[in-house]
Amino acid sequence: MSRKIESPAALTEAVKKLKEPVVVAGHIGADGDCVGSIVGLVELLRSLGKEACGMTCDKIPDALRFLIAGVPWREPQRPSVEGCTIVSVDPPRRFMLGFLAASEPLPEIALAIDHHMAPDEFARELYLDSQSSSASQIVAELTRLMRDDIGLSAANALYAGMIADTYRFAYNNGGDEFARTLEVAAWLSRHGAATRELNDFLTNTVTVGYWRLRSLALQKADFLEGGKLVSVGLDEDDFRGVGASPDCKDMLAADLRSIEGVQISALIVYSGGLGKGSVRGRLESYRVDILASHFGGGGHKAAAGIRNIQEPPEIFLPRLKESLVSHWKTYGAAAPPPVCLRKKGNE
Repeated sequence: MSRKIESPAALTEAVKKLKEPVVVAGHIGADGDCVGSIVGLVELLRSLGKEACGMTCDKIPDALRFLIAGVPWREPQRPSVEGCTIVSVDPPRRFMLGFLAASEPLPEIALAIDHHMAPDEFARELYLDSQSSSASQIVAELTRLMRDDIGLSAANALYAGMIADTYRFAYNNGGDEFARTLEVAAWLSRHGAATRELNDFLTNTVTVGYWRLRSLALQKADFLEGGKLVSVGLDEDDFRGVGASPDCKDMLAADLRSIEGVQISALIVYSGGLGKGSVRGRLESYRVDILASHFGGGGHKAAAGIRNIQEPPEIFLPRLKESLVSHWKTYGAAAPPPVCLRKKGNE
């Protein structure tokens, strides 16, 4: 069991006490929030005079490598962390730390910083803020508490992480939570984050291969419940055949959900005999994190993932579709329409 850090102020004290050198580690299948929050925390620690470096537990997608330029970084291997204090940011499960979850003896994780609901308690100390949009938002707020300013590389990385995990602030809870997210983004913007360029490059720029992949995915799509649900199964040969990068899976999952009428999308991609799933919902009330948990996954209420699917597609995909329909009848069919679509007098 982890000792819970209950407040941002207590988190600042825990960070101050970290013994050098510090390795800030992220999860396998690194995404923008993972890389952004690592860079932001490394730069914060360095600004406090601590020796620190970043590390992901497998290859960083090429599209994100610009974020680590000039930031101390280590290759993911056990000798590189011996004698170091290890901090994890973003992974809710220990197995997502790759070799840090598989080597013997298991290296101790001194501190875990996370924003997912109900993460595993694998670290000595845990700071959890499930109301935060992203791990990058947590690190940005931590930096704001501990420093009067922020360096340009950290500002860019943290803003990139926030727009990646919110898909340009589209995944939001509204109200005070969303206002808080926008306030953090504004603070990063005031300190030089290249907001327009990062938005354009990370969420509004795709290759010709990706457009071909979208067409192929539509051909393979199964629409269920009158088009409210969509399920797509692809494999690595499909990506190679159209010249698309495997790194674009999350974008494809979001695009499938954007089809008119679709409320929940499920994308399963097989590589090396194992499948990985991305599930997206238009509303948080659809609780796609619960759907993913039936298959050993998890995540957010409107965006979740499934890893290490061992069943072959001909067995797993029909089972997924059956679960999708059952889940929709429980969480979707009775859900009220979005506020913006309700008729006056029916709020």
